[in-house]
Amino acid sequence: METDWTTLLSGPESESPPVQQQFNPQQEPDQQQQQILRKKCDRLLPCTRCVKRKVSCCTYRGGAVDPNVSEVTRIPVHSSPEAEAPSVTSSPAPPSDSSLAQEVRAISQRLAALEANVATIMRQQQEIQQQQQQQQQQQVYGMSWQLEDPDLQPTMSDWVILMQYLSHRNYNVLNFLGGRNFLDTFFYEPATIRLTFLAIASHRQQLPAIVCLSYYKRATKLLLREMEKPLFSTFQSLLLMASFTVFNGQPYLGERYFKQACHQAVFLRLIDDPDVVPHLANLTHAQKEERRIAYFSLSHSVKMVQIAVSQEIPGPFQGNRVKFASRHGVSASEVYFGQPPVATVCYLCLLLDVVHPIVMAHAKAPDSVEKVLNNPPIQVLHQRLLSLLYQIPMSLILQSDDLFAINSLANFTSDYNRNFVQVIDVVLCTITFHAANCALYRPQFYLSGFLELDSPHLILAAIDACVSSARIIAHLASWFRATLWNEHSFYAMMLFEAVIDHIANMITPLEMEMDMMGQYVLGFKVMSLVEEDEIQKPF
Repeated sequence: METDWTTLLSGPESESPPVQQQFNPQQEPDQQQQQILRKKCDRLLPCTRCVKRKVSCCTYRGGAVDPNVSEVTRIPVHSSPEAEAPSVTSSPAPPSDSSLAQEVRAISQRLAALEANVATIMRQQQEIQQQQQQQQQQQVYGMSWQLEDPDLQPTMSDWVILMQYLSHRNYNVLNFLGGRNFLDTFFYEPATIRLTFLAIASHRQQLPAIVCLSYYKRATKLLLREMEKPLFSTFQSLLLMASFTVFNGQPYLGERYFKQACHQAVFLRLIDDPDVVPHLANLTHAQKEERRIAYFSLSHSVKMVQIAVSQEIPGPFQGNRVKFASRHGVSASEVYFGQPPVATVCYLCLLLDVVHPIVMAHAKAPDSVEKVLNNPPIQVLHQRLLSLLYQIPMSLILQSDDLFAINSLANFTSDYNRNFVQVIDVVLCTITFHAANCALYRPQFYLSGFLELDSPHLILAAIDACVSSARIIAHLASWFRATLWNEHSFYAMMLFEAVIDHIANMITPLEMEMDMMGQYVLGFKVMSLVEEDEIQKPF
């Protein structure tokens, strides 16, 4: 038996080391190329794994590894007998590195993500540094090189125009801007409210047309650009511009400003008292009072529009959830000429709350004569109107005996400037109250003209109340026509009530006495006042 020396020298077959071969189970028949399964390079130069396997090294060049790159690399190999022959040299088999490849791939992906995050952070820091450098370059000693629009900057001539307007001759009860306070902070006020106020002041003082038109164009241009911004100053500007355009015969322009002011009031929560709104708790007392008087000015305008169109305007302005506003420049502990420190516009809103239901009640025709004489809703409104006499101070509503007293107060007092403010408040409240009284019993007043003198249905009390109220309105209108209608032209509707009652009284079959003759003459006088050019009519 011959001994196989080759077997003895090399040992048993089970212990013989595996021959190092490049093997792929998916090897193609083409022997010119062979596939080598290898892992990605481990960032070493040169790559030891590639050197060991005798393949070309694929080194990294600072970029992230693309996970989509296949690990199988096809390397062309020249077919030769030496290459095809199995290696006889014994060497240890390379360990399986599939798990190591997965770990390397995961680490590479994490490194790529970290590099991307670091690059993003560095880019953001560079942008922030560039912005800071630009701001530092623009600012020199705290001043910016970027200038405002020259049309928006206040001037001393603007202040003089406004100071002249905010005098006693141009006092307006509905003005919710404190004259003294506004002049003190004129150069710090927003451009919208400042230019709007200047447009009104220049027109009221009858300045040259080019000056008035310049202020008006600048104000409307800025207001149309800023009207969508929910700011309190924007709301004030919209309300002022709406009143200004309506009083000058442009109701279609004023309608747009007025509607936007109503939307702004709801968005800014002016319909609620500042004390109950959580985010307004940090406002000062003056700022809260400013919001209250602005709301009552808007509420007064809404009620006047409702009376003019004889219909209900839907919205959140029904009722009153806001406390009464204080008069400008008067603290809660002071008394102003015997009047409480409450803004007069608050009392006017109470009176208009009665006038509007009266107008709506008369808009529907009665079913019979008995409904005219005995109308329960009208009686309820009459009681409500009388109750206002106890809520409104007596000094604000005059009767027939007090007419000459207020006339002497307005013309013959030494302190005319301050008393004029008091007189206008009294005139407006008196005219509104007596106009409501005239409108309350107007159907009975007309019906009495068709009744006999001895008829039991003749309502002498209603006739006397209507005639007395009409006379008071006519007297006040004749005395203050030069100063009242310029700033309160909507109150010409109250004068219209007096004219209607006087004309109706002329056809009433009552005895012709001297007092009645005086009323006839006064009625014609009131009608002639409406035709005079010095009275500005809103219609």
